[in-house]
Amino acid sequence: EEIGFILMHGKWAAPPGPLANDLSDQGYKVVSPTMPWSHLRNYDVSYEDEVGELHKQVQELRNSGVKIVILGGHSFGANGVLAYLSKYQDVDAAMIFAPGHAPERFYHGGITKDAVDSARGLLAQGKSSDSFSFTDYNQARTKQMESTVAIYLSYYDPNSLANMPKSASSVNKSIPVLCVMSSAEQFLGKEYIFNKLPANSASVYIESPASHMGAPEASVNDVLTFVKSARLGSLPNKSSSDGSSSSNTLLISTPSILNSSK
Repeated sequence: EEIGFILMHGKWAAPPGPLANDLSDQGYKVVSPTMPWSHLRNYDVSYEDEVGELHKQVQELRNSGVKIVILGGHSFGANGVLAYLSKYQDVDAAMIFAPGHAPERFYHGGITKDAVDSARGLLAQGKSSDSFSFTDYNQARTKQMESTVAIYLSYYDPNSLANMPKSASSVNKSIPVLCVMSSAEQFLGKEYIFNKLPANSASVYIESPASHMGAPEASVNDVLTFVKSARLGSLPNKSSSDGSSSSNTLLISTPSILNSSK
């Protein structure tokens, strides 16, 4: 296959990843891994280790004959895309749908400060492998979890890979990025992560009236156009000459169920 995808699902979910079936139906090769934040795994490895596993999957796609690798994710999966791009430069394009999980906001808002500070204290005592119970936050819902001190901090420390603005600012390769944000999530916007990524003339930012859950399906036509451009080789890996953003901004009005919950 000329184009292959690695698509990551959101928190407490499971494969397939966002639009995996739509893209498979178009004949593209799609890989949808079960992520550590799935209810099937419950944070069994650190974020750093999981990014390393994604790197292996990218290499496997390349070895299978795929020429263009596109990394995509929804919610926490979108967070995963940014974490990956901050560490590796071996994918050709990325798709981010309604990014979620903001440890810096949780911490500085006082939601996770006590737990993170407690875990940091245990880590300083050399207890990184000790069991650690914590509350996992997913939109307006919570769930009690248990992992290790080090694994918890890899996802919830405000300075961890899960900090999306930090990850976006750490990306040093300009690639085309399709970013779909739900306009219902007003605390997020173009400045939060998109404008922190290296500018690329083929990048597209979309504000969708769809819900957090509905954002991928609401933008399916835009995704297929983005992918078609990749197939035709018209996704230039270049930024504007003055360093400013040269990407396109769209406001789509695809109807969606706005009250979907994650």
